[in-house]
Amino acid sequence: MIMAGLIGTFGPSQLAVSVNASSTYNVVIVSYLFRPQNINITTGTSVLWTFLTNGTDSGDVHTVTADNRTQSGAGVFQSTLMHPGQTFTYTFYSPGKYPYRCSVHPTTMTGLVNVSGPALNPPSSGSSYLLLYVGLGAIAAAVVIGGAALYFRKSRRAGKILLSTM
Repeated sequence: MIMAGLIGTFGPSQLAVSVNASSTYNVVIVSYLFRPQNINITTGTSVLWTFLTNGTDSGDVHTVTADNRTQSGAGVFQSTLMHPGQTFTYTFYSPGKYPYRCSVHPTTMTGLVNVSGPALNPPSSGSSYLLLYVGLGAIAAAVVIGGAALYFRKSRRAGKILLSTM
C-alpha cells in the first residue's frame, strides 16, 4: 500500500531506494572450486569469498574476477591474488547476472551471482565532501593572508608618507 502511494506520487524514474542494512552471503574457495558455484541474492547483499584450503591448493593463489567489464575493461569486481585464509567482499547494488572466475584458473574455476531486486543507491561515505571542504578552507586562508598582507603594506606606505610630510 505504501509502495502504491509512492508510485502514484513519483514516476518510476524518480523513485530512489536507499540501502539501510545489507546481508552477507558466504562463498568458499576450496579444492579449485567456488562453493556454492551459483548463488541467487537480492540487491544490497554483500558476497564474502573466503579462500580455505584442504591442502590440495595451499601453495596456490586464486582471484575473484567478474566477467562483466567496466568501460575501462576492468572487471566490475576484481580481487587481488588471494592466499589461503584471505577474503574478498563485494556488495551488489544493481540487478543482473554476474558471471565470475578465478583469473589464475579461468577454465576450471567459475561461478555466477544472480542478483534480483530494484537498483539501489550505494550508501555515501561522506568523504566526497572532504576535498571540497579542504579546498574551500585553503581558498579562505589565502584570501585572509592576502588581505592582511595588503593591509599591512598600505599601512606601512601611509606611515612613510605621513612621516615624510612632517
